[in-house]
Amino acid sequence: MIRALYNLLWYVAALVLIPTWAVGALLRPRWRRGALERLGLISLPADCKAPLHVHAASVGEVRAAEPLIQALRARGLGPLLISTSTPEGRQAATDRWGDEIPTVLFPFDFRPLVQIWLRRAQPRITILVETELWPEMIWAHRDHAIPLALVSGRLSDRSYPRYRMARPGLRSIFAAIEVKAVQTTLHAARMIRIGAKPTSVFISGNAKFDSPIATAEQGEAYKLALDFKGEGLLLIGASTHQGEETACGRALLAAREAGVQCRLLVAPRHLERVSQGRSDLEALGLSVDLRSTPGVVQNADVLVLDTVGELTSVLGLADVCFVGGSLARVGGHNVLEPAAQARAVLVGPHTQNFVSEISTLQHAGALCTVRDGKGLADVVVELLSDPVKRDTMGQAGQLAVRSGSGAVDRTLSVLARRWPEIIGEGR
Repeated sequence: MIRALYNLLWYVAALVLIPTWAVGALLRPRWRRGALERLGLISLPADCKAPLHVHAASVGEVRAAEPLIQALRARGLGPLLISTSTPEGRQAATDRWGDEIPTVLFPFDFRPLVQIWLRRAQPRITILVETELWPEMIWAHRDHAIPLALVSGRLSDRSYPRYRMARPGLRSIFAAIEVKAVQTTLHAARMIRIGAKPTSVFISGNAKFDSPIATAEQGEAYKLALDFKGEGLLLIGASTHQGEETACGRALLAAREAGVQCRLLVAPRHLERVSQGRSDLEALGLSVDLRSTPGVVQNADVLVLDTVGELTSVLGLADVCFVGGSLARVGGHNVLEPAAQARAVLVGPHTQNFVSEISTLQHAGALCTVRDGKGLADVVVELLSDPVKRDTMGQAGQLAVRSGSGAVDRTLSVLARRWPEIIGEGR
């Protein structure tokens, strides 16, 4: 009954979504790429038979999946197939793996389209990264008797109340996910409260602690950012949202007023906000260049990273890193990536989506929470003026990340016990 109602809603929504999507595909090249895949019409290489399928929603989940994918490859398991829900996620996976691993978009969560996709892909197992719970995707796996696992699972403070409200309809969804490997005891308890069987829930840790540290060899973005940094210090605003570019720009100006030679690199979370972010920075009297502009002016005050998948490779150049979505009421973004590269990390007060990560770094003395834009400016000035303090924070963060590693090995152990014929020591 619930499934029929869910798909009926998709039939109704299609009357609006399909024309909107068609117009968008005509006007926006980003929408056209992968358009057929949204309908389930994927085309895979001939050697991608019965793949291990890893589904990662967007860029953040692709990053979280990287150590798991590396571990699967190290065991000689394959072929592998990656799917994402967003074009940005697909681009990030393609940038990372190229032609080594096929990457496609998962279709709209509508029964006929999901069925087409699964018949074409024919995965022998699907691994969902974090909490990507599309009902029809999950029900369809059960229909086809395809094993389904959730890894590095979590239910954030933001999403948990919504899941609790939908608890009656979630039982069949959670029952179809045979293994749920979650990050912490808190997330395990939440999973169980909303309908997961306790015997199917395992605490494996956060795979983001196992993410590899980027190196200078990872691309041209690093070289450009290194040249842009020059002889001064570098403040990075990572994954910024509305108003946060302005806050970072004001922090830059405050540091310069205090006599600190520094520049700012900003990476908006969503590329469609690049123009607005640039305008906000220029309104402060700052000169701004875009990463994608050929022959950028190296004398600019601010460099905006308007590309996908390059932020991680430049984080190691930061002297101080502000992680966005935290002054804006978004819930925060991944603080472990800059911490893993021994950077001092700053966030705003709205970090409810990353409670365990924030807590880990706070207890280590590696992260500072500011109340507002003024607080950000004050702490940026303090840290850029105090190399000992910021280096101490950075080293503490890197140690905390390394101490929290091991989630991938624990996850694979759980999966291997459940499906030894699929997740073993190689084929």
